[in-house]
Amino acid sequence: GVDVSSGVERNGEKSEDLIRSFVERLKGIL
Repeated sequence: GVDVSSGVERNGEKSEDLIRSFVERLKGIL
């Protein structure tokens, strides 16, 4: 249970980082 929850949190953080980097790239293009 704990391992799964921690894994989900880690995945969430990674997804957030990817979204931020993606948004930054869009801003650079705009």
